[in-house]
Amino acid sequence: GALALWISQDGQRRQVLLDQGAEVAWPIASITKFFTATAAFDLLSLDQAVTVRPGDLPEPSDPAFLRPGDQFWVADLYYPLLLESSNNTATLLARQVGENKFVAAMNNLARELKLTATLFINPTGLDPISPPPAYGRGGEINHASAYDLGRLAHHLLFERPEVLRISREPSYVLRTANGQFHHQVKNIDQLVDYVGWPAKVVGGKTGQTDVAKKNLLLILQDEASGDYLIGVVLGADNHFMAMRQLIDWVYLVYQL
Repeated sequence: GALALWISQDGQRRQVLLDQGAEVAWPIASITKFFTATAAFDLLSLDQAVTVRPGDLPEPSDPAFLRPGDQFWVADLYYPLLLESSNNTATLLARQVGENKFVAAMNNLARELKLTATLFINPTGLDPISPPPAYGRGGEINHASAYDLGRLAHHLLFERPEVLRISREPSYVLRTANGQFHHQVKNIDQLVDYVGWPAKVVGGKTGQTDVAKKNLLLILQDEASGDYLIGVVLGADNHFMAMRQLIDWVYLVYQL
């Protein structure tokens, strides 16, 4: 699925510029973490200290290098969550209130935003061990449509700009709660500082699993008008190339 959506600077007007299967539910993988971050902002305090437990580390090769006993402020954990797409960080944040309650908050947000093709079963976006064959029709795997992710982007722009601000950072120095250097967090979104368009990136999130293939949600602000351009690519072989082609096409065809 693919979607290009224009949103006026005041958020009052929007226009679909391209729709290729944008209403079809698709596994979104780690684009999930935009919902994870939003739920965490609602459920946790930024100045809350959390300590890593062994059970918070389901992914042995996770990029955040979390270790049992590490202690962090919640405010700092949004960076490995959104920039490195750390599954262990998502698990750690959800465990603070209990994963069931946390995932319920993610699904409640989807209902509030009227995202009718969206469902979450975990806070990470990881595939279940045995993915069901019918995920595109509502099976038990985190999924959404490109249209739903366009609506999410609108919500983030006007209600949760702090989430987008974090997601567009090229890097971040993660420190433990006592101020000790932990590691340099680097954004895995290769388009976060792309300069080939007359627009700036205001946020985005990648997603990639075997079942979902490669997904990308990218939110741009046109430099001339101040209006926003939302691009969604789901199920691509190369999400960065597909997004570049999508946005290039929009600027070629439309006078924004």
